Amino acid sequence: MRLKMPMWRYAFECGLMDQLDAANRSGFGAMVVLADKWGIKVPDELLQDEERTEREWRIAGNRARAAMEANPPPFMRRRQLQSVE
Repeated sequence: MRLKMPMWRYAFECGLMDQLDAANRSGFGAMVVLADKWGIKVPDELLQDEERTEREWRIAGNRARAAMEANPPPFMRRRQLQSVE
């Protein structure tokens, strides 16, 4: 979250949410590249063991997606209903 929140704030303010979403889905390495491009500092502790951080990033993302599928937030429920109609 120490990396995602500053990036989310920047992406929201600048209309770059699509870029953030794509990087987030690609993994930690892509987020680091995007953070560097945007001038956002990556916390040092995330760079100490990048392989471990990448693994934990993917596990957290998979858990979040599974939780959203099990209990979709309202905007996803509306989207599912619209695609059925």
